[in-house]
Parts: sequence; C-alpha cells; structure tokens
Amino acid sequence: MQNNNFFVVFGPSKSGTTWLQKLLDSHSEIRCHFQLPILHLERSRKYFHKTKVVFNAGRSPFGGVFENEEKERKYFDQLNYFNGILKHLRGLGQGNEELMISTMRGYSKEFLIDEPDRKWYGTKSYTDLDLFFRTFPEGKVINIVRDGRDVCVSKRFHMYRVGAYYHGDEKNKLLYWLNSSGFIRKVFFHLNKKTPFLKESFYNSHETAGKLFNETCLTKFTLDWKYITQYILEWKKKKPNQSLIVKYENLKKDPEKEIIKILDFLEVDKTEKQIGGMLQATDFKKLKAKDDKGFFRKGSIGDWEHHFNDADKKLFKKLSGNLLVELGYVNSENW
Repeated sequence: MQNNNFFVVFGPSKSGTTWLQKLLDSHSEIRCHFQLPILHLERSRKYFHKTKVVFNAGRSPFGGVFENEEKERKYFDQLNYFNGILKHLRGLGQGNEELMISTMRGYSKEFLIDEPDRKWYGTKSYTDLDLFFRTFPEGKVINIVRDGRDVCVSKRFHMYRVGAYYHGDEKNKLLYWLNSSGFIRKVFFHLNKKTPFLKESFYNSHETAGKLFNETCLTKFTLDWKYITQYILEWKKKKPNQSLIVKYENLKKDPEKEIIKILDFLEVDKTEKQIGGMLQATDFKKLKAKDDKGFFRKGSIGDWEHHFNDADKKLFKKLSGNLLVELGYVNSENW
C-alpha cells in the first residue's frame, strides 16, 4: 500500500467546493470525501457573521448532492458523530493537547482511508487549519475562491431552496417588528417546532420582494465570504508550499489548465487520459442534469450584475473593503 497523504478542500460556501471535491474524487490516486468535518472550524464571530434566519422550512441544504435519501441520512449521522467527538476532544484542555492530536489523527485516518491504494485522502469541509497542520504536519490545503458578489447571489438562491429566510423578508410589518427581538425569535422557533404556525408563505421571495437581497442577508453573506477568504489568504502566507489557491472563474474558463496546477501540487498522475476522465466525470452540465433539487444552480460568472442594485453595491463595498481588489477581480473599488 502507498504512503498516505492528507489534504482538505477549503473555500467559502457556494464557491465551487463541492464541484472541486467531485473533480478530485474522480482521480484514480485521490479520495476526496464530501464534507466530513473531521477537524471542523468552530463557528466563532472571527470566521462567520452570527446572523440567524428568522424562519427555516427545514429542507436539506444538500438536496441534489446525494444519490438517495439513505446516503444523505448516513451522512448526517456521521456529521453528528464527528461534531460530538470534536466537542469532547476540545474539552480536554491545553494540558492534554498531545492526546487530543493523536486521537484526532487516528480517527481521521480511520474515516478518510476507506478505499485502498490512493496516494491522497481528504475531505471538503470548513477546517481548523491550525489544528489540521498540527494533526498532519505534511498535509496540504487546496483552496477555492470566487468573486464574493457571485457568492452572495448563489448563497441567497441556495437559502431560498432550503426555505430559510432572514429578518427583512417578512411580508407582514407586525411579524417584522416581532422578529426584531432575539428573545421573541427564540420563542417562535421553540413554539413552531411543537405546533407549526409560521409558514414559508409569510416571507418574501425575490419575485414578491422585487429584489434579491435585504440588508440582513447581504451583510451575512458578504461577511462570511470575507472572513473565510481572509482566513485562506492568511494560511497561504503561513504555509505557502502546502497551500494552493484556485480561482473558481479560472476553473470554469480553462479547467484543464487549473486541473494540471492542482495535480502538480499533489504530485499525482496528470496524463491526458486521467485529466479527460476527470473532466468527463464532473462536467458541470452533467452535474446539473443529475441534480433534481437545484444544488448546482447556474455556476455563472458575473451573475451578480443581474441582481445587485445600487444599495447592494454600496453595502458590499462597505463590508468587504478592498478584498475584491486584492483578489484581482476589480482594479479599484469604483466598480
């Protein structure tokens, strides 16, 4: 059996991480799991903006990813299991760090190495990169970034698909006022679980609202994108030889070139036959054709231009700073 190496696919939500995971998993020397949170990034304010939805219809966020409901159920069982282990291990305290790391290394290998004779094993998931590199000092990170404006558009449609709505989506002014209180929102959630009285029809979609965003959701999506992207850039500086950044737009425009870059990074087979097989297995049109629930919606570049109004542009610029410039998506903040 070959020596096993470990990696993670990392990127802001709706930046093409699932597409990249499927792409890598189709290579004969690479096993890349879908979102196993083996070393999960804690959802602190540093990495995620803590705005909660005011109503959630409870539809699966992964509809269209799994082949059937049984596989999706097994995934959520694993998800709960990993989160339980991480909570326990993090609770051991600093004095038991060596025990925590060795335990994490052991169970990570146990779950990631599920197919023999692969050179690399990994997962697509928000990952505590400090913990990852302490657990696997020779590990690598393949990051994917995308224009934050397109991320916001994709995220909003994804949340509509899930049935999740934010403060400002309420059709009724009284409901809007009630949802302004965090305490009342908690009461609503608690009561609604026992005896559902809130309905999805109480909230605006982009069709009924006449616009895609409200201030609450656009703030959430923009800051989540900003914090995670900055985290990626920070770790790229810390681990330049073990961290690769791929742009979603480049992967769409010239997939063969970007795939070669990734395969060089992992030092695996990059023959024409191998790359051709990867492209055929993960063609975006084919993924959409198999997806009856809309997880792979459009994947368009520049779709934000159809949905951002002047107020959205102003808010995004205010919140994101010069990050679009830093990433090379615009030449100045006057876009």
